[in-house]
Amino acid sequence: MRHPIRLVAAAVLATAIAVPAQLWAGPEKVEFPADYKKWTSFGVLDRYDGKAVRFLYANPAAMNSVPGNAANGLVLVLEVRKAKLGADGNPERGADGRFIATDEVTAVNVQEKRAGWGTEYPEAKRNGEWEYASFQPSGQRNAGANIDGCFSCHKPWVGQDFTFIFDVFVRDGKPK
Repeated sequence: MRHPIRLVAAAVLATAIAVPAQLWAGPEKVEFPADYKKWTSFGVLDRYDGKAVRFLYANPAAMNSVPGNAANGLVLVLEVRKAKLGADGNPERGADGRFIATDEVTAVNVQEKRAGWGTEYPEAKRNGEWEYASFQPSGQRNAGANIDGCFSCHKPWVGQDFTFIFDVFVRDGKPK
């Protein structure tokens, strides 16, 4: 006599093995891009509320992208560094008026696009085929990162394939 619980467990296991991992949503799909600093730099942004400077990088696949339709396999990195603070606790500015960044990296945030990604999300959240993840500078995941915040912040940028300045960079060829 076959045991019903064993049959159910076997069926669940067989289904899990048969369904490709790419069909599950979440930041676990995204891997830490250890070589991102060798990629193309496409911008630097001051972050007033976080007293930080964000450095933006794009992988080689990005350079083949078409504005408004980023290539499959594209990876964008937002490296967050602390801003140098003055005696008053506010970020110091350089001669160009921009924040002065320290060498202290506090997070490496990644936006990655792959065919079929995102289909698991409801339309109200989905950002095309993009997933997001946050890492510590060591490459370990930031377990407490608010990935939902990435989705909501990028959602309005549908006309630029859910990216902010990257679309402008691809269209114009160089950061300003």
